[in-house]
Amino acid sequence: MSSRLFRFALTAVAGLVAALSLPAPASADVPPVRAQNDGQSVCFVTGDIVVLWHGFVEPGFSVALTDGDPPSTILVDADPLAPNNLSVVQFVPNGTTAAKLNIHWVETANPQNTGTETFSVTPGNFPADCPSKVSAEFTPRCDRQADVTLHNDSDTSLAFAINGVSTTVAAGQSAVVENVAVPADSLIKVTVDDRFLKGIPVDTFTWTGACPPSPSPSASDVPPLAVTGSSLTGVIAVGGGLLAAGAVLVVVSMMLRRRRSTSG
Repeated sequence: MSSRLFRFALTAVAGLVAALSLPAPASADVPPVRAQNDGQSVCFVTGDIVVLWHGFVEPGFSVALTDGDPPSTILVDADPLAPNNLSVVQFVPNGTTAAKLNIHWVETANPQNTGTETFSVTPGNFPADCPSKVSAEFTPRCDRQADVTLHNDSDTSLAFAINGVSTTVAAGQSAVVENVAVPADSLIKVTVDDRFLKGIPVDTFTWTGACPPSPSPSASDVPPLAVTGSSLTGVIAVGGGLLAAGAVLVVVSMMLRRRRSTSG
């Protein structure tokens, strides 16, 4: 995704004022929060679709909460001093064809005065497909650690974070981070950062304490017995020689006995 697009959405909000026809001050008929979709939605490296919004929050009011339909990850930037002060980035799942943004507002001086405004994405403003360009693999260890392999299949260098610790992976490359300590909640969380978008989820791994299984030795790993045809022949020859020597001793012993009995 182009960083220039997010710079446009999140930092150059004031430049959009001339393109808006948002009503001026809130009244009984005008909500204190207004927003509109910034046009064509785009793909993010995580495989999500990014929907961009801009709008206005009346002085004396604030955004209390935002959510979306379908369920969305939403980042909100609201500057009470800016004339066109609301910028929203909404992440919806790949394949989404219709989406809504719900903005819940509250009056600063009168917190009991609250409300919700719902805005719809312009029909047809969704890409056909957003394949994921990032992923993570986890190899657990027995000592409450794990090795994490990060994959970046995008065409730009990306900053991953493993439980908040950043690792940069070049475009089209992978990187292995060894001996990652597992925190108390046993979760290893991998996120990816764009220049303006921080901490977008990639994957989560739960460490269970199980050790990776030790491989069983194969037949090729077991050394063969040191017995060959030539060595077996030598054993037979030695055995035959010992038997022949024993027979000679027996014959000599019998001859000595006969000689003694004759002389006696």
